[in-house]
Amino acid sequence: MVVAIAGSLLIDALLVSFGTAAFPSTRGYAHFQFSDYATLTVIGVVIACVAWAVVTRISSSPRWLFLRLAIVVTLVLYIPDLWLLARGQPAEAVAVLMTMHLAVAVVTYNAVVHVAPVRPRAGRVENSTVDGGVTAATRKTHLVGRHPLLTGIVLVVAVFLALTAVLFVWPATDSPQRVDAILSLNGSNEAGREAVAVSLAEKGYAHVLLFSRGGGGNDTPCPKVPGVVVVCFDDLANNTRGEAQFAARYAKQHHLTSLMIVPGRPQTSRAHLLMERCFSGKIVVVPASAPLLDSSDNVLHEWGGFLDTLLVQRGC
Repeated sequence: MVVAIAGSLLIDALLVSFGTAAFPSTRGYAHFQFSDYATLTVIGVVIACVAWAVVTRISSSPRWLFLRLAIVVTLVLYIPDLWLLARGQPAEAVAVLMTMHLAVAVVTYNAVVHVAPVRPRAGRVENSTVDGGVTAATRKTHLVGRHPLLTGIVLVVAVFLALTAVLFVWPATDSPQRVDAILSLNGSNEAGREAVAVSLAEKGYAHVLLFSRGGGGNDTPCPKVPGVVVVCFDDLANNTRGEAQFAARYAKQHHLTSLMIVPGRPQTSRAHLLMERCFSGKIVVVPASAPLLDSSDNVLHEWGGFLDTLLVQRGC
């Protein structure tokens, strides 16, 4: 694990240095900050190492399965990169990010496979003889080797976990930018959302703050920010869609062309998708940070809401 982490961080740093040298316009890019890519790299490598340990126990061909898992997960991790590209992020910077994902996958795969190779286990007979010296076929007791269906299940679970990570746990986000208004969404970790939205307004990123107090009867106080127009509203629908609709109506009435949304981190992907459908202007998403355990508690809720938004209620 140590070799994989060290090698991955080294290749990340080299690619960032090369990328910023080759494309000077990408210097200062938020996702090129060491604290940004190092955290995600370490978490990804740790997960890969755990996956290798599991694969060696359930598969009679662990390298075969682990290689395919690595390919699938790497392709899934390209989704947020493509999303960044679609949202107008610099193509050169996104290309470097995609190269970093591929490089980390190659380094991690080779590190865990060669530094932590499969060890013979009890119950696996490598060579045995029967009937006067005839070599018997290797007896395999690993589940995946005997059950192709289980191999498929493992791949599906890997894809689900990878999608969960890129959509809800570590979604694609933006750096704060000057906009016409900031929209603070209501929900879990309300104090964190309010703190981020108010801080952005105080720093002058916008002169209007749209602050959702959630459904009717919510006693969330309306914040006060000197020099900023604070518009507090109750969302009678009590959901992200209702908040997006209010912000879109306000933007149309006041001729706003850009909005910065402050959702909870697990809510980021769904909030951005809804806002794109309701508002045609520039959208910047800066989520409030939350403990990883709090994010995981909301995953099932966000999966339901995201699929409903993506497949069922496709309008604003």
